[in-house]
Amino acid sequence: MFPRLQSCLRRHANRKAAEQDYELWQWAGGSKLSCGTAAEREEQRTEQQQQQQQEQQPVMEALITLKPSLSSSSSSLEEDCVEVKVRGRREDAKRCFFFLEEILGVVDQVLLEMSPGLAVDKQVLSTRDLLTHCDFPRIYGSSEVVRTLMDAEGFAAAKIGGEDSGQSESILDLLCFGSSEVRT
Repeated sequence: MFPRLQSCLRRHANRKAAEQDYELWQWAGGSKLSCGTAAEREEQRTEQQQQQQQEQQPVMEALITLKPSLSSSSSSLEEDCVEVKVRGRREDAKRCFFFLEEILGVVDQVLLEMSPGLAVDKQVLSTRDLLTHCDFPRIYGSSEVVRTLMDAEGFAAAKIGGEDSGQSESILDLLCFGSSEVRT
């Protein structure tokens, strides 16, 4: 399934490259997709400053990898999972959200084509753990996220986790990259 996903990502990137600055790198078990460059976001800089910048950093990057599942089951159907991580600047939070949605749409389409009716479990990785480059970031299940949202007094006030470390995380950060614009 993962090679099919990679070929669909390649087609998607080629289609989008005509309208945006997309770059895709692929290897066995992974893909990296970048969208835009730092020069796009810093239009106020002078031309000389832009020329001095030797390497332009992407505005948003996605890392799509095939990872072994942390499930204790020994079934070969549950051994692998597709992990999608998106990062970008704080001021590009809304764009990062929609970039992630774009990629998840490609993943969902491949799953639907190859295995219609397959039950898919989507989980959210801890933004705090990803920022600190934790080897095994905390994973929040969809039922845990929904339960927290239902118990909270509003989306912005919803916090999850913190049982182990005492530091909870905002649902707004986990699902919307911290952008209050996305939830409206």
